[in-house]
Amino acid sequence: MDSAIFTRFCVILIVFFSMLLSCNSDKKTSNIVPIQKTDSLQYLIKKSDTFYDEEAYDSAYFYDKKLYEYAQLIKNDSSQGRAAFNLGDYFGEIKKNPDSAFYYYNVAANSYKQAEDSTNVASNLLNCAIIQKDRNDHFGAKETLTEALKYLKNKEDTRTEASIYDQLGTNNQRLENFEDAIKYHKKAIETTNSPNDVIGYNNNLALALIENQDFKQSLKILNELIKDSLSTRKLTRYARILHNLEYARWKYNKEENIENFYKALKIRKEQEDSRGLLSSHTNLAEYYLETQPEVAKRHIDTLIKLSKKTKSPQAERDALILLMSLDTLNTKIRDRYILLTDSLNKISLKVKTQFAKLKYDGRLNRERIEKLELETVKNNAQIKEQKLQKAIFISISIFILAFSIAMYFFIRERNRKEQIQTIYSTERRLSKKIHDELANEVYGVMNTVQYNKEDKKEKLLDKLELIYNKTRDISRTYNQDVLEVNFAQQLKDVLTEYHSNNTSIIVKGLHENLFTTFPKHKKETLLLVLQEIMVNMIKHSKASLVVLTFAKVSKEILVTYKDNGVGVNLLKKDRNGLYNMETRIKDIKGKFTFVSQQGNGVKITISIPL
Repeated sequence: MDSAIFTRFCVILIVFFSMLLSCNSDKKTSNIVPIQKTDSLQYLIKKSDTFYDEEAYDSAYFYDKKLYEYAQLIKNDSSQGRAAFNLGDYFGEIKKNPDSAFYYYNVAANSYKQAEDSTNVASNLLNCAIIQKDRNDHFGAKETLTEALKYLKNKEDTRTEASIYDQLGTNNQRLENFEDAIKYHKKAIETTNSPNDVIGYNNNLALALIENQDFKQSLKILNELIKDSLSTRKLTRYARILHNLEYARWKYNKEENIENFYKALKIRKEQEDSRGLLSSHTNLAEYYLETQPEVAKRHIDTLIKLSKKTKSPQAERDALILLMSLDTLNTKIRDRYILLTDSLNKISLKVKTQFAKLKYDGRLNRERIEKLELETVKNNAQIKEQKLQKAIFISISIFILAFSIAMYFFIRERNRKEQIQTIYSTERRLSKKIHDELANEVYGVMNTVQYNKEDKKEKLLDKLELIYNKTRDISRTYNQDVLEVNFAQQLKDVLTEYHSNNTSIIVKGLHENLFTTFPKHKKETLLLVLQEIMVNMIKHSKASLVVLTFAKVSKEILVTYKDNGVGVNLLKKDRNGLYNMETRIKDIKGKFTFVSQQGNGVKITISIPL
């Protein structure tokens, strides 16, 4: 095998093994979610959406809970976030359980953080902040809203962004930070693209201006709103704007239309707007407090009943403040106010702590999950590194083995070439010795036979014996098996010796690889036959061109001889020479084919099995 070809083969083998090991490693460490997992997620999502559309909220809750647990099991953050959001809506809107709603909205926000879905993170943090505001945790709500704004990378989601600004305005208003409240409400109006939302934000801005004693600007906004046809499409919203307009007029210049107060109150009763009714009775009690205390007292009593019914202790406390203005010496009212204020402060502190704990626990749980995932990634990385090291070790081992084998063939080939050079050198010395020592002796004998016929027979025999002894000595000295190592070159040299000015010899396909497994006796036979063919060509053919082609076909050596000589008439020509050549080839299990016609040259085909 040629050393260069073998080296390339070894390199290809190394690359193949490396790729194979890499593929096996990738297959073992790949984390592909099975198709059945995706199908299960889609099934649960579809069932939840179907029941929600049919307003079968308990059934929707059942499948949302299953989706939440399954998504958590397979670590699908996006689906877990979706399920947690639906559960937050269920507890907030259907079950009126703000604590559970806050928990699931917070889980949804953390899940969407992991899924890198910033829009849904902001949306769920907004829901958490609204619950905090409704539970009077205004500082906590502001903190949550500020965090939500950081996740609004997609500026196209203007509705969520505007809602966050509006909530920031409301929380600042409750904390009596009216300048910031006005600023954020204006920012909400500038941000939103929804005409309906603009009405609500303008109404909130007007309330902040009223609290800030800017009644003129508030009246300007509310007068524009009451003229807007969109304001009348929703009765609860219309009643809110109408009530705020009359309250601002009364506060600004004591000019009021008391009928509009009662018109708004009537709409709120019909629409069962509990929060609106609390506002109406509070402001009507305030309106009648100095002029008609009995009427004010009726509104205060109604306000207290409504606050207990709607579980709004803040509204009851506001009612007690008004009631104490009417009866300053009533200790029961004062004690109830103090007790309620203390209770509200405790509840407020508890709520703040509770929401902070829920957020902290959610963050802690997420950090724990991230830590576990990081450890898993590290372990997988270590496994991959070990596999890579193993692959490198195997590749290096294969490379060393291949390099060693290649070096073996390289050294063997080099030694073979050195041996051939030694043989060539020996042949040159042998040729010189034959020329110097034998040629002259032979020439002398030939001259004696030709010109000196009187020499005795014994003298000629002595000279011939001397030539024989010298020949034997040369044979013993240079007894090297030339045919074993450079047969192709020797054969080529023999054939080209018949080249002359009149005849060109062309040899094709003759190289040493043809005869690597060719026995010595077959080499000798082939050499003798080809020499005889070339001698016959010189004597009889008169060819100007001779082409000899060598090839290995299947498990045979194929030699083809062609010339453009005068050809041979096989019927007239003595066939003894041909018979001798054919016999020699058949003796070594070969085939000899001779084709010729007078004037058309000669073609000889020889095939010899390896």
